Amino acid sequence: MLLQSTNRRLKRGLLGVGVALSSLAFLPSLAHAQAVVNDCQTSQFTDRRAGVRTITWDFGVTSAPERCMQVQVGQTVVWNGDLSSHPLAGSGGDSPNPISAHQNGSVTFTAPGTFGFVCLAHSSMKGAIQVLAAPAAAAPALSFGQFALLLLLLTVGGLVGSRRSRPRSASSLSDVS
Repeated sequence: MLLQSTNRRLKRGLLGVGVALSSLAFLPSLAHAQAVVNDCQTSQFTDRRAGVRTITWDFGVTSAPERCMQVQVGQTVVWNGDLSSHPLAGSGGDSPNPISAHQNGSVTFTAPGTFGFVCLAHSSMKGAIQVLAAPAAAAPALSFGQFALLLLLLTVGGLVGSRRSRPRSASSLSDVS
């Protein structure tokens, strides 16, 4: 009976530690919740993760997949085109919108969010940039020695805990009096 009780406690302890370790090592990245911004729906954001992103800033942008773009914090998006004929402005999405403060059609995104843009002369020229936080670094894996030490500590802790909570037998109670 004592052995079964100890085994149950040890299994519960190991299960709890396993769940705790797995949730530390594999925390899911949190997706940025957002509504439709400038006709860009979640499924339309084009994931292009390498280098500076470019949007051709002319009437073709209305049907270009790049008008709904996904980047990571720290990346730059450049609108290539005639900004005097097609003045670029931030419009819609999260606030503050860094596109509103663009320098010659170039914006480096420093915070996550979804930021809309529009041509002030042609309202059909619009889109949005979804900026994601950089992925979190994975938790380091345990070495064999660290794993063995953890297992030993859990085993000893389970045994010590089971000895403390073990009910006294009738013979041990008669010895006390």
